[in-house]
Amino acid sequence: MSKIDEFNRAKDIYNRVKHNLYKATSRNEDGQNDPINDKGCLTIRYSGQHTSDWHDAILTLHASHGYYGSSSCYSNMDEQTAKYMIKALNNNLRRIADEAIELARKDMEAARKAAKDEAELVLRETDAQESKP
Repeated sequence: MSKIDEFNRAKDIYNRVKHNLYKATSRNEDGQNDPINDKGCLTIRYSGQHTSDWHDAILTLHASHGYYGSSSCYSNMDEQTAKYMIKALNNNLRRIADEAIELARKDMEAARKAAKDEAELVLRETDAQESKP
């Protein structure tokens, strides 16, 4: 394969990945918000644990789009899009890990506040009952 053939293949892949990810994030070909693409969806979801000694998580990467007024939805996932999404995720894992830790901390703080509020309510109720003759 000549270098120009390699370039043309890389250009085709770039255009396809760009198209897929712009559509999945509700953007037009210029990267601007596309208000009629109201079903753009790019998600990663937990799909269970792999049965191995390491207990690896199985994740599903989803990309799709659809347009206002239509019930149809179109897939934006292919092998190349998945490949580059994985590369991008791997390049940002430390930042993603830090954000995951911060999200867990915020959930912990919300749970602590709820437990504290409940405890204070119980104390107020029991104090009020003790003060009644």
